[in-house]
Amino acid sequence: MKRQGGVIAVEAALGLPLLILMVLAWLEFCVLTYAMSATDHALATAVNAAKRQGSLSSTTVADYEYALLQALIENGVTWWMSSEELAAMTADVLYFDSMADYASCSAGGADLLSCAKARTTGLSAPVAVYLVDYSYKPMFNIYLPELRVHREVAAIQEYERCKFKYWDGC
Repeated sequence: MKRQGGVIAVEAALGLPLLILMVLAWLEFCVLTYAMSATDHALATAVNAAKRQGSLSSTTVADYEYALLQALIENGVTWWMSSEELAAMTADVLYFDSMADYASCSAGGADLLSCAKARTTGLSAPVAVYLVDYSYKPMFNIYLPELRVHREVAAIQEYERCKFKYWDGC
């Protein structure tokens, strides 16, 4: 029987690149999952802080959008994003007079930014929708495309809730 030499080398040459590719894809998936969950946590914390801006007796509106961006930066969204990705991150706040207006604008998956009932000022608008949009660029961008990540959180503005008459202090 003739001895076969080099079989291990051929198997390693064919299998090792596939194994490395699978490990890198798994690593990319882990980083993507962590980045999305870190963004979700930072957004929830930022909305919780931003919706408490202002006061009951004030006739001016707090700058909820600025408060959202500051809270996102403070809550650690910057450490895993590159400066290029951070510059491309956008945050918007849209205001609605009622939950019915918000429901009609979001019906059918329509873009909230183009809705006629959405406002950009929050005076006497108790429903706010916080939007965060950024592009995730994979570490190994040879095989994976750039991914657009869009998150939105609807909240009742803490000091605009008198519009709903849910609180006796109004």
